[in-house]
Amino acid sequence: MEGRHSGLIKAFGGRMSPLIADYHRTDGTLTLWNGSRVLIDGADDGAYRIQGENLSGAWCDEVGLWRDWDTAWNYSLRFAVRFNPVKIIATGTPKLGHGLVKQLLDSPHVVSTHMRTIDNIDNLPAELVRELYDEYGDSRAARQELEGEFLEDIPGAIWTLELIDKHRVDVLPELDRIVVGVDPSGASDVDTGANSIGIIVAGFSSHTQHGYVIADRTLRGGPETWAAEVCRAYHQYEASAIVAEKNFGGEMVRHTIRTADPRVNIKLVTSSSGKSARAEPVAVRYDQGRVHHWRGADLTALEDQMTSWVPPRPGERKKDSPDRMDALVFALTDLMIGPSGVGVTAYRSDPDSLVVRRGDLVFTGRDAERFRDKPVRS
Repeated sequence: MEGRHSGLIKAFGGRMSPLIADYHRTDGTLTLWNGSRVLIDGADDGAYRIQGENLSGAWCDEVGLWRDWDTAWNYSLRFAVRFNPVKIIATGTPKLGHGLVKQLLDSPHVVSTHMRTIDNIDNLPAELVRELYDEYGDSRAARQELEGEFLEDIPGAIWTLELIDKHRVDVLPELDRIVVGVDPSGASDVDTGANSIGIIVAGFSSHTQHGYVIADRTLRGGPETWAAEVCRAYHQYEASAIVAEKNFGGEMVRHTIRTADPRVNIKLVTSSSGKSARAEPVAVRYDQGRVHHWRGADLTALEDQMTSWVPPRPGERKKDSPDRMDALVFALTDLMIGPSGVGVTAYRSDPDSLVVRRGDLVFTGRDAERFRDKPVRS
């Protein structure tokens, strides 16, 4: 309704326009000079407020982001728009697998139009458009966000966007443990020669017994660059450990991170099973509704990898698994599943200090004396 550069009030010429008779911000009602009323309501709660209204039309924006879309569209909106000309316009990015977008595109009663980001170049900063296309390339995220293509879930993929969306959270609980998962084995970037290093921050709440994915710091860069970013994430989120894969040069990984910051706690995991077997226990936690993606973080690229990676079939050549997804699996395995199927090596800043583990807890120095019977290998 209101906006600095757009909105209905601005389109009508501003608050003092003779076209506007009255406007109530509290209930979102705009009355025009001819007696017509314009109502505004949100769809995430099912849009119950418009039930019982007698509407002639509706403009529904960003329908691919509606949470309770079934109630909002099929029960609240459809029965409220009943006076001529009875027109509903739905706009927005066709988010992957979203039920309402699919319903509309499949309906023979809906006329659909398609517009790419590049088609709107006259109204957007050219430099921004160029930057977006350079950043996302030919990824699934680019096909959806820039090309306006409706993507559906890939058969055989371990995760679906519908499942991830179902358990998203707006607010994080108090997290008892936070770790930074690192996959240092990313494929080489053709343009720069640098590797794409998966860096995912996740936490665990002992109150809810759930895991939370709270940041994606993945980047392309040499050892100094990615190690510095890992350490920044470690301190920013007050993590208890950095969990990285040892299979691809374990000592090199440890040395690289320690060179950036000798104070961090590093745990290297040695995979004794295939990537698919390692990911499946984490996927089970998603199925149980015990892992949540935080809406406050940009996890689009991570989710793109999660919903597009298909494990190889028996006898099929192994497929490279995405860097972000691997880092996610390392982090959530450490937080929620434990070292089953992986070997764990802990490193500490003081080589003379005793370090022992009890479950998820790591004790050092004097506090560790009580638990000397089970030392952590170092």
